[in-house]
Amino acid sequence: MGKTAIIMAGGMGTRMHDPEKCLIRIGKYSIIAKLSEVLSHSGFEIVIAITRLHRKVTHFAEENSIDIVYTAGSGYETDMGEAVVSLGRVPVLVVPGDLITADRNLFLEVWETGTRGEAEVVTFTLNGNFSGISVINRLPSIGMPMDFETVDIRSGGSFNVNTPADLELARSYFLTP
Repeated sequence: MGKTAIIMAGGMGTRMHDPEKCLIRIGKYSIIAKLSEVLSHSGFEIVIAITRLHRKVTHFAEENSIDIVYTAGSGYETDMGEAVVSLGRVPVLVVPGDLITADRNLFLEVWETGTRGEAEVVTFTLNGNFSGISVINRLPSIGMPMDFETVDIRSGGSFNVNTPADLELARSYFLTP
């Protein structure tokens, strides 16, 4: 079975005042377009998890022949569980839709590390910071806790765009010749 990645793009985007912030352009591409390109380059089949209110992201997915999984929009962890259960297969890589990276090996390293261990969920920090990246190795069950471990990955050129300051930092990196 191939490698599957779920891009979590159904958040409220409160700090950026834009629930579809994954469509913000940095350089020539939107965040989600660049993320999709890097994941595809790494051999992942991509699924986008969104709510029914994210119409522009739905349009992006349809234009790019990317499958969609709808979630309730109850928060990242809850929606992640819904998306994985809806997909119905593991292991699966889960990536936030507001992550932009120039590191073409990032997701291969995460996949190898995450699927090699014993933990049911392997979460990753990125350069010591929360990243929202996880590898899920067992389908979640309601009321059943899952064991997890956290691993730090070092990666240059990777940014979670949560605030206007994050956006400026990412743009300065990607627009520098």
